[in-house]
Amino acid sequence: MSILGNLNKMNDMKPKRDLLKGETLILVVRPSVFYYLRRVARPGIYLICASALGHLLDQAVPHAATGAMLLCIAFISLMAYRIALVSTFRYFITDRRLVTEKGIFRREFADIPYSSITNLAVRQDFLDRLLGIGNVEIMTAGTPYAEQVFTGVDDYKGLSTLVLGRLKAFEGVEE
Repeated sequence: MSILGNLNKMNDMKPKRDLLKGETLILVVRPSVFYYLRRVARPGIYLICASALGHLLDQAVPHAATGAMLLCIAFISLMAYRIALVSTFRYFITDRRLVTEKGIFRREFADIPYSSITNLAVRQDFLDRLLGIGNVEIMTAGTPYAEQVFTGVDDYKGLSTLVLGRLKAFEGVEE
């Protein structure tokens, strides 16, 4: 690969928002390929059901296949949108904060400094365990829910260990 290609790849991995002065980027994480599959699975099942329903209705009611075809097109569009949305998820771990970027039409950025983090949780449901992926949830003071979630990460255990290590290192510097 050419140097220009490498530079473009490096620029793609940097946050769209600038790093703070003196801040170091430690890790860039994206959701697993299996998370893409998971996001497509439910609409895919709906698509199969809509196709089967369209076939059954077509035999009972003339021209019912048109409605079923429109339903299939809607589900295919939904699946394409979900894949495109997940492809925009990027999580950055720096030496000072956690940054999340996502969005197609409306870009969303979330920054959480280590000083705000109160708890960290790792969550997996049955399908996540089968696929070997997990979610790392970051809690902050004043919110009853996870303020930031690193969704569908392959090495969720390693990521949570890294964030906990950075949090402990940050607390040691702060004292």
